[in-house]
Parts: sequence; structure tokens; C-alpha cells
Amino acid sequence: MVTTPPPPRLLDVSTIDDVIDGIQSIIEWSIETASAVGYFALVYQRATIAVRDAINQEMFDDGPRMTRFGVAFARRYFEALYSRFDGTGREPTRVWQVAFDVNASDSPIILQHILTAMTAHDTFDLGIAAAATAGDSLAPLQNDFDVVNAILASQVSGVLDAIGQVSPVMAGIRKLLGSKDISFVGAELKRSRDLAWTVAGDLIGVPEPNRAKIIDRYDVLVAAEIEKYLNPPWAISKMVRTIAKGESADVARNLTMLSRMAPRSGPVPRLTSQ
Repeated sequence: MVTTPPPPRLLDVSTIDDVIDGIQSIIEWSIETASAVGYFALVYQRATIAVRDAINQEMFDDGPRMTRFGVAFARRYFEALYSRFDGTGREPTRVWQVAFDVNASDSPIILQHILTAMTAHDTFDLGIAAAATAGDSLAPLQNDFDVVNAILASQVSGVLDAIGQVSPVMAGIRKLLGSKDISFVGAELKRSRDLAWTVAGDLIGVPEPNRAKIIDRYDVLVAAEIEKYLNPPWAISKMVRTIAKGESADVARNLTMLSRMAPRSGPVPRLTSQ
């Protein structure tokens, strides 16, 4: 019997570069084990590189705070991943249980793998990390949070272009849809991050020892949101089935191809929160 090795245990993460390197080790583990976990990891690494570059270009009001924010955010992802796969029987939060269950299934398309994990991390984890980073008030964090939103929105087109290289039917549908696919994913991203800000707002006025009930409530709520991606409306479901027929089931190959397309760095546009 072949035992799948657990993902790397990422204990010493204190900078954004540490986070990027940590995600890279998860991508390599995903390729080695043919795990669909790697689809979101590739997108997450791309986004983190963009945020790192924005910090270096002094696009934020408080760069050091954004570094702390990014590290706290990533640690939740790393811990969820290890809780699921370390073989000790520990369970991650509900949102990550649902997302990892999606990864373990053969039926979702690549975009569904990404959207489910994105919702777990960019809604639930992000709200908790924002509250932990902000201290007594969210107000000073608002502008930098909105700039991150704009940076991530700028990544959507590139991510979909990359997926289209390993999902030819999706690439064809994208041509028919024009920019509607970008608008859809961008809207889902905005919805996730708007809810994350609501989570943070509900937590910020509550002492940390008393936050567990609020966190549990949102854990259930966001897990239900994630499950909706697996049961889309009829028209979208039909499109998903068509895309699935053209996608390779060779996860390791797909991840390898996508990893070659992911930019390691690049210029960050001067964006506003508008």
C-alpha cells in the first residue's frame, strides 16, 4: 500500500517571501501527489506575488502592517492544509473540510476547485486575519484592504487565460462569453471579500477569547456558500459538464503546465479601491 506523504509543515513563516516559498512547496507536493489542492495554491501564489510587489512599490498606507496581515492570513491556510493531510485525524474548519472534499473528488472542473478554496480562504480566513491584524479598529485598514481587492481583481484575466491553456473547451466558451467570465469571477471575488470585511467587523469589537461563537457561525455560513459552487443553476451546470468533458483528468500534468505559466513577478498597476 502506497501512503501519500503529508504536505510540508510550514512553521517558520514571517515574511511575504516566506509565504510565497511555502506555497511553492505546496504546489510541488500537489504535483508529486497529483492533488487538486494545487489548483488554488497556484492562484494564491500568483496573488501573493502581486501583493508582495505592491508592498515593495509602497502602494499601501502601511506596508509592514500588510506584511503582518499577509503572513497571518497564510498561516491559516497552511494550518488547514496540514490538519487535513497530516494523518493524525485532526479536522480543519468546516469551510476547509468542504473545500478539501471538493479537491478529493474527480467531478469538479479546475475553476470549481479554485472557487471553492478561494471562498474558504478569501472569506472566512481573511475576515479572521483582518480582525487579528487591525487591533481595536478596522478603519485604518480599510484603504489597504480595498487596494488588495483591486490588485486581485487585476489578476482574474491572467488566471482564466492560464486555465484555458489546459481546458480547451473552457477557452472556447470564454471566446463566446467575451468578458462575461471575467466579470463573473471578479464578482465572486468581490462578494467573498465583502463578506470577509463583515466577518472582521463582527469580530473586531469582541475580545479574542470570546470570538469562537462568531467564528463558528461564519464557518457554517461560508461552508454552505462553498457547496453552492457544486450545485450551480441549470444553465451553468450544463456549461460545467461541457467543460469537464474537455479537461484532462491528469492533475499532475495540469498543475505542471499551469505552474510554468504562473508569473514569478511583474509590474503592479497603480490601482485604487474604486
